[in-house]
Amino acid sequence: MQLRPYLTSLALLLSAQASFGQAFTEVMEEAKPVPYTLSDNQYIQIGDKHFRYENGVKGSQVFPEHFVIQAKDTERARSDMENAGIELGESFCFGLIEGTAKTAKAGLDVARQLEKLGYKVYFDAVVDFASANDPLFPSQWNLDMSDPGPYCAADTDINAPQAWWYSYGSDVSIAVVDSGVDYNHEDLREAIWRNPGESGDGKEKNGIDDDGNGFIDDVYGWDFNGNDNNPYPETWSAYKHGTQVSGIAAARTSNGKGIAGVAGGMGRYSGSTLIPVRTGANLIQMFKSICYAVQSGAQVVNVSMAWQTDQPYQWTLDVAEYINRNYNTVLVGAAGNSSGPVGVPARLPGALAVTQTGCTNKTYSSSIATGPEMDLTAPAYVPTTEPGNRYSSSFSGTSAAAPHVSGIVALMLAVNPGLTRDQITDILRDTAIKDGYDVDAQGDINYYAIPGSPGLSAIRGYGRARADEAVTQALEAWTVHLTSPNGLETYHQGDWIDINWDEFNFPDNVITIDLLKDDGKTSPYRIASGIYGLGMSWQIPDDFKPGNDYRIKITGRDNTVSYSDRTFSILERPRIEINPICGVDLQKPLGINWKSNLDGSKYLNLDFTFTYFEDYQQTKSYVVPNIGTFLAKNISQYDSPALRSLDITLSDGDVSDSIRITRFKLCEWK
Repeated sequence: MQLRPYLTSLALLLSAQASFGQAFTEVMEEAKPVPYTLSDNQYIQIGDKHFRYENGVKGSQVFPEHFVIQAKDTERARSDMENAGIELGESFCFGLIEGTAKTAKAGLDVARQLEKLGYKVYFDAVVDFASANDPLFPSQWNLDMSDPGPYCAADTDINAPQAWWYSYGSDVSIAVVDSGVDYNHEDLREAIWRNPGESGDGKEKNGIDDDGNGFIDDVYGWDFNGNDNNPYPETWSAYKHGTQVSGIAAARTSNGKGIAGVAGGMGRYSGSTLIPVRTGANLIQMFKSICYAVQSGAQVVNVSMAWQTDQPYQWTLDVAEYINRNYNTVLVGAAGNSSGPVGVPARLPGALAVTQTGCTNKTYSSSIATGPEMDLTAPAYVPTTEPGNRYSSSFSGTSAAAPHVSGIVALMLAVNPGLTRDQITDILRDTAIKDGYDVDAQGDINYYAIPGSPGLSAIRGYGRARADEAVTQALEAWTVHLTSPNGLETYHQGDWIDINWDEFNFPDNVITIDLLKDDGKTSPYRIASGIYGLGMSWQIPDDFKPGNDYRIKITGRDNTVSYSDRTFSILERPRIEINPICGVDLQKPLGINWKSNLDGSKYLNLDFTFTYFEDYQQTKSYVVPNIGTFLAKNISQYDSPALRSLDITLSDGDVSDSIRITRFKLCEWK
């Protein structure tokens, strides 16, 4: 029996197994997740790939072979990087230096060396268009048409994710004038407005009109149909329209629930605020609701309702003209779902009229409004919110199209709050996509062209709204934006008002500042003109006529305009005036009388200061109600032949008045 070949084969087999085991172990060791820290950032290596590692969760992929370092002394940093064998890139953004290594391992090794030298090192990372994790987002073709499929036309969306690169709609308010809004909806409640003048310190349910706007406890808005402070839908089934509109405009985005709104924020970043205003299906209620929304500080007012007429009442035109003159609010209206003229309020001067297109990019003039007032098209037949934490799969009509444009306007204002209504309108028209076709025109987009208005179609307006291009142009526009005062303040004659503003995209702007009385009658009061910089202080003259509903308007170069978000009051200077007293006999009770414009419920401090020879003093103090009179008793003990004078002071802590009484002379004002 020959064992040598067998033993040789066995040895070879065991050797191969050992080699395989070592290689397998090395592979497994290499694939084992290895967390590590660099410059206070957590990473994890899995195999040959590296990722951010935040709160125990693997994040986006990073590339250690391509990084930046942050340094105060960029020259020294560049030298240290060169010595470490790094290929240097450019210096940029105030102290950042780009570096490239040959491999990820080499980059990680060098990054650790640079960290020991005191530098902050940051790896390059995968960046994608802003996206949403909302469960229904994949079906929202209206926001992002990634796959048109066999039935839809390509690129019929508004390109929302590309716009979210720059804006989430933060700090912009959208009023929804409609059938009511389910403000407890899981995808809307974080967006719902709370009236600052009716919130806090128990104001929500105190039965008092705390902010003086004529509506008691309007914490979440107002119901003009029921004339109460609850703008909630009357029934879920019959009055879901307003909740559907709200979801398209600003349902919270990337919150893991429902849908994504056009201006709904992004995860922990807030989006636009929704002001619910419930109205009935009649013209007067609708306009009362619009005016309430404007006066509540809404920057965008969405009205997905239409009174289709080509002869609006004069008063509706007057209201529109007043809003255009005194506010920078953008009114967005549904054009109307019936064949006929563009409806009110969409057709009013200054408003944006919006019609619908489906994913096929077709419009049907036989069943939709048409006219030269048309501005834009936007998607319809889209998913959205419904009352009771529910969702609909296909909300249609121009009612669905309008809130897309309202959301785009909010995205624009978030990146450039000084945009005027005219600038917003021009940008939206200029960036609209002129494609698609009208079914009744058999493919000829010019069938409804408006003579003398190039690019304008009576059925499609200036084209399909595009969020990304509109936001990009908004970033580049010349504007000025008033930052204070923003309303709800109360001032008095003689007070100083700090007026501050921001300027976008152009330096050395010349500012003119006016004070407006919000009554449509009083002429503007010119505060200043030819002002440079970003702010000034103005003292209200002592003889300025007191009143409510004042607003600041600033006008910059190129006629850019900005207003206070809400009105403020200017009141009389607080005062207390003590009536003169003569012929005092301290052996008797002393009557004090005064006039005051302070709150009658306040208590005042009344001080008697007795001054004797050699400046010796004694003081007697009272706390008295502000009713205009007080009888001081038991002061005879302060009487003395050595008494030279008596000073009487009345004060509320901020405002005071004093008189001086001598024993032998008439009273003198101090």
